[in-house]
Amino acid sequence: MRISLFMLALCLCSLAGCTASLSAPALRHDEVFVPAEFRGARVCVGDVSDHERYVEAYEDAWWKCVGLYFKDIDRERREADAWGIGWPSEVQGYADGFRDAESQIKEIMRQYGKPAAMEALRRCWECP
Repeated sequence: MRISLFMLALCLCSLAGCTASLSAPALRHDEVFVPAEFRGARVCVGDVSDHERYVEAYEDAWWKCVGLYFKDIDRERREADAWGIGWPSEVQGYADGFRDAESQIKEIMRQYGKPAAMEALRRCWECP
């Protein structure tokens, strides 16, 4: 009887008391890509740049989306969910952040199923 190396490693790992992680990948929020039109420097000393506004709005929306789906993974998306207010860089950053988080969540659900997506959301929400 032939046993693949993967199955052998999985069996040995479970016998040793460790768990092999075959669950969904973690939600990713490492770097924010800022569009060229918002990459400028500060206009005045002490003022906030469009770059900083974009990144802050993106992060706010990204976490807002994760929180909404963590509370209710079956929620219906509303167009207004991704609407930001403020400077153009904030509006765009908010929309991009929400859509990026939502597309990651939907992709995990599509590839791994709803239970794995809930686990990914839980890990992300509880251990940012």
